[in-house]
Amino acid sequence: MNRQPENEPRAAEDDTSGLRKKTARGMAWMLAEMFGRYGVTYIVTIYLARLLSPKDYGLIGLATAFFVIAAVIIDGGFRSALVRKKSVSPADYNTAFHINLALSFVMYAIVYFSAPYIAAFYNEPQLTILTRLIGVTFITNAMTIIHNVDLRRNMKFNLLALITIPAEILSGAVAIFLAYRGFEVMSLAVKTLLSSFTVMILYRRVVRWRPSFEFSAESFRELFKTGIKLTAATIIWVVYRNITTMFIGKVFSTQQLGYYSFSEKILNLTSNNITTAVEQVSLPAFSKIQGDSDRLARGYKQVVQGAAAIIFPLMTALAVMTEPLITLFLNEQWIPAAPYIRILCVSGALIPLYTVNSNILMVKDVSLYMKVEYAAVLTLIAMLFALAPLGIEIFLIGQAFHMAALVLATDFCNSRRVNSRFLAFAAHVAPIALAAAAAGGAAYLVMGLFDEVGFAQCALLAVVDFAVYCFCLWVFRVEIFVRAVETFKVKIKK
Repeated sequence: MNRQPENEPRAAEDDTSGLRKKTARGMAWMLAEMFGRYGVTYIVTIYLARLLSPKDYGLIGLATAFFVIAAVIIDGGFRSALVRKKSVSPADYNTAFHINLALSFVMYAIVYFSAPYIAAFYNEPQLTILTRLIGVTFITNAMTIIHNVDLRRNMKFNLLALITIPAEILSGAVAIFLAYRGFEVMSLAVKTLLSSFTVMILYRRVVRWRPSFEFSAESFRELFKTGIKLTAATIIWVVYRNITTMFIGKVFSTQQLGYYSFSEKILNLTSNNITTAVEQVSLPAFSKIQGDSDRLARGYKQVVQGAAAIIFPLMTALAVMTEPLITLFLNEQWIPAAPYIRILCVSGALIPLYTVNSNILMVKDVSLYMKVEYAAVLTLIAMLFALAPLGIEIFLIGQAFHMAALVLATDFCNSRRVNSRFLAFAAHVAPIALAAAAAGGAAYLVMGLFDEVGFAQCALLAVVDFAVYCFCLWVFRVEIFVRAVETFKVKIKK
């Protein structure tokens, strides 16, 4: 009689430990996959920037801004709904697949026929062929939605590396060749299309799932009920992330948009690594324990510290070394992008924290999550009209403050739904932020000793930044860092 109560906490503890380890492994593999894929993309982006002009990046930025929104509509929220669902059936998979594939053809037809009007609106004739070419990815991406869901539900993030990294290498190599041969902006469009095709082929080779002619009205109703809410919220978030590009493209010159688009791309290659890893790992993990507020609070602390420990020092180092890195790896035509990159580093550091908070809110209260997203877009639009006329830099500063406000708002909402205090995240990440600031300050002081910064100086600055950062994390006794060091010591002894 007395053994049962004793066993239950132990079982829960083992379950928590198992989920923690699985989540940590998933995060590690996601980061490995992301850094591998985006490491290749970094190299390709830098090389292409030496061959292409800011206007080319402005054009591709306009084209992709429309596609991101259309892709969310095609997804229909089914991807997230399937990941959130505690158990799925073959009927769920097949129903979601057929709906998404049908929507992809419809959306491509809309984009195909509206392409000339988009080009006329921005007075950029090349947008017609660009939108029609990149739009094909609607169909290829829809072919792999269930394959992606299956890997995410089972947290097999190691297999993603076998799919995405080769695709980036192949598409990047072809894009560089085309840019070198004078195809200009078309090389960027071909890269996007070829990457999508390669991913589709590799997904089918790695994941065994195959569609069948099965459609369940019950599955559709269930997925649609959840998916439509998630779709609306995701569209709002995507609009939030892309409305700036569309607005700048209309109000300012294509060259200015090119500087902004390139800056955002550089930041996204870093910040989106962490954000996507956090989103794809934390959502299924949080969904499994959504009924246990205590475990959610503990999981939240672990994930938010892990995200901050990686993104804060990266953004700080990039902000400090922006101009030397542009001079070293690109050319003088990209120097005007430096102020944009510095400001975007602030938003880039905050986005992963907002993503963690949003995922908690999504699994606890989808309706409130949507309301927050609505408010985020409406206030951003108001800020666009108020601040954009003062210049892109002023608006980007306002956007950084806006993102900070969203982090606080979602944290406040979560504090009323899980066993966590308002601003508890600040206590989790404050020591990490201080460590990153100290490391960035040390790198800035050392950088001032050099007349010019070359490869050797950049390597030295990176070493100084990393050493100071690790030292500060140890002094501040940041839990996630101390635990990692102790685990490493144990493995070394073995």
